[in-house]
Amino acid sequence: MNRFAIAAAVLLAPALVLLGAHGAAADTLVVFLTEASPDALNANLSTANASFDVSEQVADRLVEMEIGGSMLKTGLAESWHISPDGLRYTFHLRHGVKWQSNAAFKPGRDFNADDVVFTFQRILDRAHPWNKVGGGNYPMFAALIEPPLKAVTKIDDYTVAFELKRPHAPLLATLSVQSFSITSAEYAAAIDKAGGSREAYDLNPIGTGPFELVQYQKDSLIRFRAFPDFWGAKNGQPERAAKVDQLGFSITPDASARFARLRANECQVARYPNPSDLDFMRATPGVVVQEATIASVGYLSFKTDKKSFDDRRVREALASAIDLDSLVNAVWLGTSTPTASMVSPGMFGHAEALKPRHQDIARAKLYQQAQQIIFDEVPMMLFADSRAYVPVRSNVKGFKLHFFGGQPFGGVSIAQ
Repeated sequence: MNRFAIAAAVLLAPALVLLGAHGAAADTLVVFLTEASPDALNANLSTANASFDVSEQVADRLVEMEIGGSMLKTGLAESWHISPDGLRYTFHLRHGVKWQSNAAFKPGRDFNADDVVFTFQRILDRAHPWNKVGGGNYPMFAALIEPPLKAVTKIDDYTVAFELKRPHAPLLATLSVQSFSITSAEYAAAIDKAGGSREAYDLNPIGTGPFELVQYQKDSLIRFRAFPDFWGAKNGQPERAAKVDQLGFSITPDASARFARLRANECQVARYPNPSDLDFMRATPGVVVQEATIASVGYLSFKTDKKSFDDRRVREALASAIDLDSLVNAVWLGTSTPTASMVSPGMFGHAEALKPRHQDIARAKLYQQAQQIIFDEVPMMLFADSRAYVPVRSNVKGFKLHFFGGQPFGGVSIAQ
């Protein structure tokens, strides 16, 4: 299900936003209404968009993704080379990239290979002195990079190598994700030298990105100011350079409240509107709804380590019973389309030939009868944190798949 997004004028992580009619000039404050507090200010520790939004402002990656597409661009690495056997990726790093500072730390050098090695060794090496800082959980790394990664090594001050256990074609694209933002080795060393709390490193992050983090109050606000020494302004990423002096995220979980605050001129951008409100928003004077398709796919998955779900025929029965068109429309209210590909249209790798599965009650009954499936309901697990691309009210603890029409069942609905 490829969700349609609403795009912002000030670039964030892939997101859904609503833009007020009046543009912002330099030397002004732009306020975004965002949906949730980040679970971490350092996205190395997170999988959540709210965390990615912070790292997208503050930090950079070795590799970046073009805005509005899926082509890779140079980032903190200005070039790279892949060995013929696919087991070694050599990155040549950008010179002259400045680090931000904060009240506790003033950088004494530019970005270099030590920072890349520190970032990944902290995550990869469980014996690393910083590995357990911040909880020691690096979910995106564990899922996407750790299985094929053998080591990250420094060749010289501006060259690093990723050594793999086996070829891994998605590595470059994966490194463009905010969870793999590069952090400062010198900052960590300074905290250790001063005998400070290592937790401060992730609570008061610095980076090389277009904005510096100024203030964070959980469930209230996040404040940034433009970083005047951002390397990208003159070196290949002017689109990411700060367009305003100050940027604020006002954390407002309720989508209706975000729109009300936008109409009251309390902000310039309100993200993630309710799909049911879009028609009214489009008709509201002074409000511009900017829409685009984003690379977001929603799906139901089965826990195959559970009894019954370990049988493909049971999964086939359940999948055949679902009316995907009705389900997508009921949940996303016309802002999504059913798909059979896990890669969104417009992205490299999208399989146009794959077609969504249509509801087939007769087939579902055959599977059910063969396996003697007796399900009245199946519990569903959802994200614990608020994620606006999954439109579920924040106070809902869980959903269930309800089978109706008697046994054998005649269809599936989602009920709260």
